[in-house]
Amino acid sequence: GMVLLGEPGHSIEDITLSNISYTSTGGGETEWTDPADFPELTGQRPEFMAFKRIPSYGLFANHVRGLRVCNVRLNCLIPDSRHSMAFFHAENVILDNVDCADGGKMLLHNSDQVRFK
Repeated sequence: GMVLLGEPGHSIEDITLSNISYTSTGGGETEWTDPADFPELTGQRPEFMAFKRIPSYGLFANHVRGLRVCNVRLNCLIPDSRHSMAFFHAENVILDNVDCADGGKMLLHNSDQVRFK
């Protein structure tokens, strides 16, 4: 899926993702979503490969501020127990015309002002 990884004190800011259609292979498990399994990557390049698993099947954003997601469709080939989107340490996220296989369920951890428009 789509992964945006900032780090503590260095959030990714003012990003817009628009006009995207993404289909995941699916098959993810609920136990993959525990925020304790996602250590901070301070002192190293924040790459998604540093994690064994990603906590959502469509969009995972960690340490972001001012994210706008517009006209995005997230699907799975087979059922997935994870949420379509996960936001950790996120601020001021606007979801505008986002269509997800799970109806737009989000996993929020230490996040503020994440909302559908």
